[in-house]
Amino acid sequence: MSTALKRRRDWRPAFLEKLAEHGNITAAAKAAVVDRKTIYKHRANDPKFAEAWDDAIDTAIDRLEMELLKRAAVGEKRVRTETVTDADGKVVSTKRIEETVKSDTLLIFQLKALRPEKYRDNFNLGQMVAELAASRDQEPADEPPAGAEKAPRRGRRPRSGGGESAA
Repeated sequence: MSTALKRRRDWRPAFLEKLAEHGNITAAAKAAVVDRKTIYKHRANDPKFAEAWDDAIDTAIDRLEMELLKRAAVGEKRVRTETVTDADGKVVSTKRIEETVKSDTLLIFQLKALRPEKYRDNFNLGQMVAELAASRDQEPADEPPAGAEKAPRRGRRPRSGGGESAA
């Protein structure tokens, strides 16, 4: 191995540490002072590095999930200021209010991820198409489906005298 290669700093530990922190490849590369092309080249050519990269991403996802659960179930402290003014618009008092805000939306996303068979949005395109086709088969072809109005045609104007004359 050449002395130049021995002297070259190994950026991989710093990159993997930052990647495990937040999962952002660009930010991890910047923190490790290495070009993105270089890291992708190493990932493609070094299976151990690729595995360490995947592990770092898994760690970042685990951290994000824990933060999500904390914000959803325990809540997140927020501070807001409430100002009371008089009829002339002058500030009478200002109150600092601390509150803990929980997120039902985050809980819903977590349930959908952990138990998709129970909590996912059930949308079956095949079933929807079959139901639509069945409802169309039951109605006369000349009439629109019940409750539907004929939409005006857009983009076409009636012809005005530019065609053949009927003489």
